[in-house]
Amino acid sequence: MSNAVNCSGCAATLAVPRGAAGKVLRCPRCATLNPIPAEPDYEPEPPARVRAERVRAERDDDDPPPRRKDRGVPRWAWGVGAGCVAVAAVVVAGLMLGRRAKDRDAEPVQPPREQLAEQGMLPEVWERRTDEATGATWEFPHTGQTTPTSAAVRFQDQRALGFEITVTDVRARRKSVPLYNPMSELRAARVGDANGFGRIERVGTLDGRPAVVARAQIYVVLAVADAERLYEFKVTFPERDEGEKRVKRFFDSARITKPLPAEPSPTVPGGGIPGVAADSGEAIPAGWDRVSVPRTKMTLLMPKGPPTHPGTTNGFQGSLPVARGMVNAAGGELNVSACYIEAKGVAPNVGDPFGGVKGNVAVTVGGYPARLHHREFGGSSFVHLIVELGEMKTIVVAMSGTRIDPAAPDVKRVLDSVSFTLPPKNGPGT
Repeated sequence: MSNAVNCSGCAATLAVPRGAAGKVLRCPRCATLNPIPAEPDYEPEPPARVRAERVRAERDDDDPPPRRKDRGVPRWAWGVGAGCVAVAAVVVAGLMLGRRAKDRDAEPVQPPREQLAEQGMLPEVWERRTDEATGATWEFPHTGQTTPTSAAVRFQDQRALGFEITVTDVRARRKSVPLYNPMSELRAARVGDANGFGRIERVGTLDGRPAVVARAQIYVVLAVADAERLYEFKVTFPERDEGEKRVKRFFDSARITKPLPAEPSPTVPGGGIPGVAADSGEAIPAGWDRVSVPRTKMTLLMPKGPPTHPGTTNGFQGSLPVARGMVNAAGGELNVSACYIEAKGVAPNVGDPFGGVKGNVAVTVGGYPARLHHREFGGSSFVHLIVELGEMKTIVVAMSGTRIDPAAPDVKRVLDSVSFTLPPKNGPGT
């Protein structure tokens, strides 16, 4: 038997080693198992020179020598590998598509502008606004929350700084009574005093109108008034504005473009003008006017200016006060008010309704009994002339100021000027 066999799988020539008879020989190229016959008849291996000549002869016959096939990967392994690659590709593609969808879902969605404004996420901007009807114009900041007359700056801690403009028409009755006119209140304001707006911090004018800056517990306000309207420029929670820079800019931007209206002469029920009485040819000192008391025919001299500290003297039913004030050359203040009072009933033993009387003198005015009271209280002086008309009807002339008494020149001028044309004990004219 020859010492070489041909592979049944790929026809390659396989050398049969000694002792392989009756066994199986694996082809190194295709891994085919080839059985070896038992008891092979081995031929002696030729010398090396003969083997070389045989090889050359085979090449000369243009028969390419059989290629040695290295032991490669089995075909089934290639199939399994290809399947694994395909599965891996599908898995990777699925993961990539899932991540892309997740990234798309995770993309930030822009919240509504209102929500951003409530969270203080919008940039702060300043806007100029104008109320054409009243002539008020101003500039205020906001972070998205605004109306025609209000705005808010909301910080990221959700706290807000509010700006608001309010314009109120002065009612006819307040126009006719200087004591109740907001112009008188603003003109009489002094730094450090407290009035209906708060504690006064600054006083001045705005476009010819009296103005004050007042502070209350939760707001600071710039109040401006003329004969027709009261303008309020208000900031709530000003402590949230570091250094109050926004507050200052807001107040500084306020303007009133309408022409300053004339101050009307207030009318009096029953006729007459409480500003100036009928001209009687009397020589009236400079800075003074003869004034009529509403609902009466009583007149007296009063300073031309508004009261330095407006107060409420209309605390009795049926009263309608008139009030004036002045500051003399020495810096002393004098406020004069007069009103007619109809009391509905007097409790027994009430005594003097003003209290704290230092002096009490009985006098007669125009044939009517009267009392002249003088008192000192809280560093201020008060003089009251109370004319009793009967039937619980009274005319009260009240004077207050610094270091005044019935003999003071300005007080005496007021007391001596009191006059009315009523017949004795007939009550006031209407």
